[in-house]
Amino acid sequence: MIDLNTELVNAKEQDHLSVIEIYDISLRTGMMYICNTDKDIEFEGHKYVSIPIEREEISQSTDNIDGAMKITMADATTEQLQFVIAGFDFRGCQVRVRQILYPNSINDNSIYRDMFYGYIDNPAYENGEFSCTLRSRIHKVTVPRRT
Repeated sequence: MIDLNTELVNAKEQDHLSVIEIYDISLRTGMMYICNTDKDIEFEGHKYVSIPIEREEISQSTDNIDGAMKITMADATTEQLQFVIAGFDFRGCQVRVRQILYPNSINDNSIYRDMFYGYIDNPAYENGEFSCTLRSRIHKVTVPRRT
């Protein structure tokens, strides 16, 4: 895997490169691939559908390594929201969030950085926005009592 930090330094020297996030969502009925861009992209042989996604920072503390972050999706088409409209239960579905360097990663799919891996919790659809909390799949670590 290529170091994305090195690629980011090189990207600053070129105007047309950008870092985008892609989401691999493992539903009970199959995989859903979405990206936070203004157009659909192809990566690792999969078509990533463009949906505006806003995400919060990943919250973690030293006492509790279970990370979490909230994501919100809006302005999606009816076709893109077909699972939400049908009342699909997203709870427990696995999500992998990665950052890729666009467009370099399209030709070399080893240029990426894993940002988060977890499952969907607290899904909600309100006022045209689908939001949920992603919780880390890393288990809590029992720490001996501190003094």
